Amino acid sequence: FENVVSLVRGRDVRTRILSFPPMPRKEIAGVVEREVRKDAAVPIEDLIFDYSLLRMVRERGQDKQQVMIVSANRDLVYENINVLRTFGIVPAAISAISCGLYASLARSSIWSSGEAVALIDIGANISTMLIFGNETLYFQREIFTGYDDMKASFEEGEEEAEMDFGPGVAGGPSSIEEIPSLQRVATELKRSFLYYKQQFRGNIVKKLYVSGEGIRLPRVDEFLAE
Repeated sequence: FENVVSLVRGRDVRTRILSFPPMPRKEIAGVVEREVRKDAAVPIEDLIFDYSLLRMVRERGQDKQQVMIVSANRDLVYENINVLRTFGIVPAAISAISCGLYASLARSSIWSSGEAVALIDIGANISTMLIFGNETLYFQREIFTGYDDMKASFEEGEEEAEMDFGPGVAGGPSSIEEIPSLQRVATELKRSFLYYKQQFRGNIVKKLYVSGEGIRLPRVDEFLAE
């Protein structure tokens, strides 16, 4: 395999979008390192981090450079590489799920839409939210709950119970609205939309896309849209 990019996610992976005043690229590297060091819960020597320049944006009357910063636990990254090597794969790069979503969106037709759009990717353990529009990524965050938590709500201790999300499931919620972990995702979405609205006045979110394993939940898009 050639040109393989492996994506990692989890609590040991941190993705942030920051805005800096315009400056030479060599100076940005130093600023990014200071931000990672300030935000890190472990010694910076235990992390691998990198950054990508996004777009110039206008914030409160001033031009700012958007920068996406990704950091991950060094052991997690090398564990990922070693697993791939057992299958004869040498990755060209290691990236974060949010970066992969960003790269995919940048190649899609909805990326160039003039209106603000939200995407919630419900993965196995983590849900990732992006708000973007007019070829600009406005907002990104991760919510530490996912499809596995939602599935567990229905199993109620039954080992390898077959999923049935219809009404009247024995031992579990009777409808999608009663899944606690999905309620948490919905609550965090509301908080994120409120923060986004305060920071980016005028760019109203018109559409919500849902991806990831969570799309196996019936009517999940309708529930989150409400």
